[in-house]
Amino acid sequence: MKIFSISAFPIFFLGNLFGAGLEVKDLKRDKPIDFQSEILPMLRSNCLACHNRTRSKGDVILETPADIRKGNDDGSFVEPGNAKDSFLFSISAHLEDPVMPPAKNKVGARNLKPEELGLLKLWIEQGAKGEMRAAEPVVWQSYQRETPPVYAVASGPHGRFVAAGRGNQIHLYDAIIGEMVTNLTDPSLAKHGFYGKNDAAHLDVVNALAFHPSGDLLASGGYRSIKLWRRTGSANAKKLFVAQALDDVRAVSPDGKWLATAEENNQTGLWDLAQGKRLRSLAIPQAPVKGLAFSADSSRLLTGAADGSVRLWNV
Repeated sequence: MKIFSISAFPIFFLGNLFGAGLEVKDLKRDKPIDFQSEILPMLRSNCLACHNRTRSKGDVILETPADIRKGNDDGSFVEPGNAKDSFLFSISAHLEDPVMPPAKNKVGARNLKPEELGLLKLWIEQGAKGEMRAAEPVVWQSYQRETPPVYAVASGPHGRFVAAGRGNQIHLYDAIIGEMVTNLTDPSLAKHGFYGKNDAAHLDVVNALAFHPSGDLLASGGYRSIKLWRRTGSANAKKLFVAQALDDVRAVSPDGKWLATAEENNQTGLWDLAQGKRLRSLAIPQAPVKGLAFSADSSRLLTGAADGSVRLWNV
């Protein structure tokens, strides 16, 4: 298929000459263009959604070099060694209708950049060669960092104990002696074996820590979970209870007695922090709760939901 025959002008000037076409970068490279690593990614991003073996619009398949060279009943999509007479290059560079990808498409395909058109042009001029290699297996490596970064930190009310969230671990320090006194671990997570040891506090990164005003209770927050840890007579701590399946909406009453949490099924849970016990659920199932606030005297709870409703509850 031939578009124009003007030997005095390289193909990358044709579009500019007639006021149409996309810019094409003129590449000079001795090394062969690798189809799988250089051409296929641009086709996958902008062409293969509509031109694959499952969905071949216009009976056009562009998955492999063989598919492109084979073409369809109208002929090959490329003329190896001759980009300017190649259908694939002409429509990609908007030198021939129908231009590809269409201006209004539903798959997010975009026009090829000058560098990408230059690669496509050079690949065709080099013979449109290539083969599909088997994908290399994905090899996972263990996490080697012994001291993960800290994303949350809290200091107790008396300034003695400091908690630091390191990854999904919680390290508790004694600020007076300047040493770590314990690593808070959830025994139920031992089967996961994080960092090669059973020392995880949460499944996910600990991104929030807060001490109770008494200093005997520590709250930790990960993705959709809150855990409370009570200090015993020694410096060590143990898990008291786990509030599961929580959203990131929560509030503690000013007197430190109540914890309110937005939970699944559009419910609001009310917890007694002193007892470490969930007392009841404030259930209005119409819409999820997106805001929580206690009154100054801690006797009432205000909830705001996604449906625009605001409700006041007696604690």
